[in-house]
Amino acid sequence: MFSKSVVLAAFAATVSVVAQDISAAQMVSNINQLTTLTNNTLQATNGAYLDNPIGARQDVIGNFTSITTQATDYVNQMSSSSKNKRYSGSIAARATLEQRDSTYTADEQQQISDAYTSLTNVGQDLMFSVLNKHFVVEAHGLAYQVADAMKAESSAVDKFSAAVIEQIPNHATDSTTQRTYLGSSSSKVTAYYANGSP
Repeated sequence: MFSKSVVLAAFAATVSVVAQDISAAQMVSNINQLTTLTNNTLQATNGAYLDNPIGARQDVIGNFTSITTQATDYVNQMSSSSKNKRYSGSIAARATLEQRDSTYTADEQQQISDAYTSLTNVGQDLMFSVLNKHFVVEAHGLAYQVADAMKAESSAVDKFSAAVIEQIPNHATDSTTQRTYLGSSSSKVTAYYANGSP
């Protein structure tokens, strides 16, 4: 027979393995990694299509796919983190963002917010560049393939954004605005590639 204390200790150890806390430094690192991947996609888009449209399309789609995969992985990490368990569910079903507490200090929230701002800024630059290259991509019949990759990337980044914003209530209003603007840009550019209309 196991004592109650032994059973509880074993259970606690199991939970600690399943739900690991994500530090502010790791959150910032995750966001910065997505920013780097987004910037890589921006560089692959800038000027590449004129020289090698097929190869450029493969690079751009590959980069969009990398962002999608990484963002999804980070969302899964946050979903299983003990710090984030209490925030599961839709934002609309909870109190206003500014009224919720956070497991991060004010300084840590600022660091996370700054990193997120950089991500959305680079994301907007990427959408502008992709939009400018539409005429080349469309001329080679590749637009729909890029549109599919962008749609998946936009969805994954938006889910990641929502998960990040839940953790920084001090900056929720501004960060939500950035998320909305990026989502709107992504939707318009994706529609332009998919349907030929902005």
